Amino acid sequence: MRPDDRRDRRARPDRTRANRHPADGPLPLPFDAASDPDAEALDALAAELALAGDRTRTARLADGLDRPDRAFAAGLRARLLDAYPAEAADDRTRLADDRTRAADDRTRLADDRTRVSDDRTRAADELDGRPRHVRGSVAARPVGILPSRRWAVLAAAAAVVVAIIGSASSLLLPVPAEARVSEAVGASLIRDGALTVLDAGTPLRTGDEVRVARDGHATLALGGSFARLTGGADLRIDGLDADRLRLELVAGRTYHRVSPPPGGTYVVTTGPVSWTALGTAFDLDREPAGTGLERVTLLGLQHSVGIAGPDLRATVGEGRSATILLGGSPAGPELATGSLPPDAMDDPWLVENARLDRALGLPLGVLDRIALRPDRTPSPRPTASPEPTASAGAGPTEAPTAAPTPTPKPTPRPTPKPTPKPTPRPTPKPTPTPLASLGLALTTCNGGIVIDWTQFDGAGFHHYTTLRSTTSSIPKAWPPQGGAVDPGGTYSKDKTMTTANDAGLDAGITYYYRTMAFKADDTVIAASSVGSATAKAIKELGALAIGPDGSGGTTFSWAPYGGPGSCFDLYKLVYSPDDPTPSYLSGSPYLLASSDQGASSHLEAGLAPGTYWFRLEAIRYTDLGTPAKFVVAHTDAVQYTVP
Repeated sequence: MRPDDRRDRRARPDRTRANRHPADGPLPLPFDAASDPDAEALDALAAELALAGDRTRTARLADGLDRPDRAFAAGLRARLLDAYPAEAADDRTRLADDRTRAADDRTRLADDRTRVSDDRTRAADELDGRPRHVRGSVAARPVGILPSRRWAVLAAAAAVVVAIIGSASSLLLPVPAEARVSEAVGASLIRDGALTVLDAGTPLRTGDEVRVARDGHATLALGGSFARLTGGADLRIDGLDADRLRLELVAGRTYHRVSPPPGGTYVVTTGPVSWTALGTAFDLDREPAGTGLERVTLLGLQHSVGIAGPDLRATVGEGRSATILLGGSPAGPELATGSLPPDAMDDPWLVENARLDRALGLPLGVLDRIALRPDRTPSPRPTASPEPTASAGAGPTEAPTAAPTPTPKPTPRPTPKPTPKPTPRPTPKPTPTPLASLGLALTTCNGGIVIDWTQFDGAGFHHYTTLRSTTSSIPKAWPPQGGAVDPGGTYSKDKTMTTANDAGLDAGITYYYRTMAFKADDTVIAASSVGSATAKAIKELGALAIGPDGSGGTTFSWAPYGGPGSCFDLYKLVYSPDDPTPSYLSGSPYLLASSDQGASSHLEAGLAPGTYWFRLEAIRYTDLGTPAKFVVAHTDAVQYTVP
């Protein structure tokens, strides 16, 4: 029903059973102002709720949000009818149906948001610049189901609210997420320029900034999510909408446990870079890096995190890390990714967060390695019970009566038995301990082969090494045997570092690999099967087009790398004033670092005049290697004079 189709209930002529018109619809609630003392209160309640609905619908239409919230309606009806279970059987059935429809509504909500722009235009046309007030009406119910006037008032109130929800765009305005301080020690709150001590239970709002002393800590409950701040952290709240939560990490380290509503977002910014939670838990640290620079380090702990910034788009998965240097290259922050640091599982900050999350029954992701470790503190040994002693002041203790000594009897002589001759048995041979298995995956990329193996979690681990051969026979032994060689760059004492690269190989040759885990004495304790891959040359992207953009800048364009995404991490647009073959691997500076594989151009406005050699390179990173990255594609090197 459109808002302008509604009528004000109080403006209707009084129609009794005798003179009611058929167009009035079903029989209304059985009361009137003359005979029922609750009628006036009901009218006032209905008018007040209708007015609230008018204001809500007007604001929501102006914002283009027009989905009824069935879950809210169902929950409200349940609370109003809960005191009358016998009379509300039908309503309980409808409540279950409403909840089912509410789940479907949430699914469709994401699709509806794409139509918000069109809805705003239609809402503006419909409102014609003026809010239109509408009135709710009391829903009809059969006579006899209501036991009292008090019940009539409750049922009418529920009916009016549900009618408003069902006919309006939505009952709820965008409301702030409930945010407050869960616990705080040595923390301060900056609000409207005033600094106060932060206490547990303090409500939070947009614009608040929380600073923690070096020896303090704090936890902020943000809707269904929370952020834990360690000593020295500084966090500002930039937005607290229920479905869009935005924070700014000004300094220090924070642990984020995220649970946004369906379709909602949880974003933490650090300067020009934003970190969007795509799952549950991540750790973010912003620290000085000297000479005006700042280093931001992300640890992906449970699920993944999206990164966005100037010429930067990337996703960091669970068990991976990312580091960005702010204030460095004029082209924007440079991103480096890899596995979690080797000592991450021993970090006291992560250990404490893992234990807290385990106590809350939350999924731990890679922190499960911490939470499931046995407590390293030895249990106290039980103390032996002391011998009983006489209490001070007690009387003499009776001496025990000596038992009579038995008369010795003559010892019988045993009959000698012949000594049995042992039957010789064969000496048992030691059974070799079976080796554990490692999974091995090889990805053939232009310019190199990516070697990826599964993590070894058994006892006795000291290091990994991968061997290479031109035949399929690679013995499980060290030193390498049977023609196998160590290609270099695959040795690692960190269990979690499980990717390496083998670059600079002869194109068209098939190479074989086997990864093994060793003890400290080079005894093999785990090995993969032998895998093979055929090397490919670096992909040539052709010419790099360079020219002025007409406003003092320089434009670059190229053919994007069309290889598999598993072989690409970043573009680097490198340059050198004197090296005709500039390369990021040899230390050349760069103008662009972008993880957008489809990118094909770049505008550079800050390059000093002069003559340079330019080249675009596509780079693939791995945990290990010499170096731990290789070029998969590049353009021709081009010399150009910047005016």
